[in-house]
Amino acid sequence: MKHSENSSASAGLDGMGKYLPIPEPTAHFLSSNDAPSGCTISTIQNILVLKRVRVHALREEIEDLRRLTAQRLEELEDTENSVDGYTKTLSTIRRLPAEILCEIFAWVLRRTCLLGDKSSQHPPWKLGHICRRWRAVAVDYPSLWSTITVYFPTSTLKAQPASSQAIATQLSRTRETPLDVTLDCDNAGCIADPDVGKSITMICSHSHRWRSLEVHANAKLADILFRRMADIQGKLPMLRTLNLSVGTSLAGVMGDIFLSAPSLNEVALHEGEHSFPIQLPQIPWRQITQFRGGRYITTRAGLEILKASPVLAEVGFTMNRYPGYAKQTPGQEQLSHLHVPTLRRMALIEKPGDFFEHVTLPSLQELWVSDSYLLPSFIQRSSCLLVKLVIENVSTPSSIVTALEASPALTTFYITFDDRVRKERLLVYNALKRTGTPSDICPGLTHVAAGGRSTSNLITFFEMVESRWRPSASPRLRFVRAIHRLQEQHVRSLIGQIEKLKRQGLDVDFDTEIYQRPGGHYMVVGRP
Repeated sequence: MKHSENSSASAGLDGMGKYLPIPEPTAHFLSSNDAPSGCTISTIQNILVLKRVRVHALREEIEDLRRLTAQRLEELEDTENSVDGYTKTLSTIRRLPAEILCEIFAWVLRRTCLLGDKSSQHPPWKLGHICRRWRAVAVDYPSLWSTITVYFPTSTLKAQPASSQAIATQLSRTRETPLDVTLDCDNAGCIADPDVGKSITMICSHSHRWRSLEVHANAKLADILFRRMADIQGKLPMLRTLNLSVGTSLAGVMGDIFLSAPSLNEVALHEGEHSFPIQLPQIPWRQITQFRGGRYITTRAGLEILKASPVLAEVGFTMNRYPGYAKQTPGQEQLSHLHVPTLRRMALIEKPGDFFEHVTLPSLQELWVSDSYLLPSFIQRSSCLLVKLVIENVSTPSSIVTALEASPALTTFYITFDDRVRKERLLVYNALKRTGTPSDICPGLTHVAAGGRSTSNLITFFEMVESRWRPSASPRLRFVRAIHRLQEQHVRSLIGQIEKLKRQGLDVDFDTEIYQRPGGHYMVVGRP
């Protein structure tokens, strides 16, 4: 009887009927404690049957909806993936001409180019793992493979020497493109490895295509490496840039390998503790236009380099820090004064000592130098029109003021002070304040940076900046940086002043990065 009741009740709920409200004449019992009578009990039992059938139907419908929802969600995900895939087929990158794609690859290559057991994780190798088109473009672009860095790791590192097979592949892909070669074995212990020797021999056989060569080698390995490179003598017709850094005397290990290089004009030479104490390395000095050298060049060696290079336009010396080493030895000639009419850019890292006493540089336009009290007399004697002056670790601000007074064409001026110099900084800041009178110095300044590890007197520095920042004036400041270590509590008072200048259109900010790196100084951190 009960089954038939459920069946008939279920049949009554088929179709649209299952959504109709169930009559509940006994609903008032749900909100009271009254006991139902005999006939009322029968009515309640019929209501329960209908309600239970409704619950069963709803559960089944909900389960069907869940299955349908899962199917629709899966279909949605597949459709979205398909839409994403089709959208990507219309991406601009797919339609880029191979020439543009190659230019993009070239920019990626500037990040790193390491051969060795991790070579597959770096460009240009990894570029071929993206897709077939990228691989075809990369393999067929000789310039992408023309930067060859051979890294020889130490035996303590979890790395393998550069693979001669990888180098052979890279060389074949360069075809006849000029090569930029780096041999990095500064700490290597495996240069005697047969595969390493094969790699060096293979690269040296292409010396006629070398456009630049960079070598890093410690004192023990430098002699071995240069003896392996002896065959390249006279086979360097395209070599323009040479950068050698070894832990011993270059003149003693490189011999005359690079003496015959008709296109060579940019040279960087870094030796052991004292550079060029006896004789200059054999390179074609008379054609060199750019030179950098150090660890550490004496005044005498620096003058010898300038004397040997009649067309030199740019020079950078890391000067000798040990005064006793620079003393004249018995039998040496007195240092003579040198007039260099071609030099336009010069950087002297560390203390320049008496270097400025012995040179006249009438064409000098840019000077990067550590503190020197001889700077004013040098500028006045040379009658040079400096446009850029970078001075670091200044201990005598009065001499800098004199140098600025002798530099009316200056447009860029960066200065950092010795930590012990505090109130004396005001001499420089006050001297640079604009008053609108003919006595104002350096009227054309556009780039200014000043400060030091200490935040002392930055308020006065910004007063000077504001005196020069007049939007209606021409020319006007375009770049201003306050240099200091990150000590926020000391510069809060300047934040409002900086924000005001920014709103007016001046590129102005704090510069703390310089002191966040070991040995950081403004000569090498890439500031404009």
